[in-house]
Amino acid sequence: MVSIVQLSTVIGANGTTVEVTFVTFLQGGTRSTVGFCGDQGSRFPMNQMVRTDFVPGQSCSSILVVVII
Repeated sequence: MVSIVQLSTVIGANGTTVEVTFVTFLQGGTRSTVGFCGDQGSRFPMNQMVRTDFVPGQSCSSILVVVII
């Protein structure tokens, strides 16, 4: 379930600023946070179960698909 969505910026590998959407998922009492490239907040509705396929990257992960379950 999506519990927190926060847009932020980080310093990329070459020193440039990269916009990242940090999403915290809650499942079975365990939290995990993933940073996705760009402003992706609208793809992660709060308190919804989602399945996300993505490719991990150095500064952020690239989304392949987000499915609301």
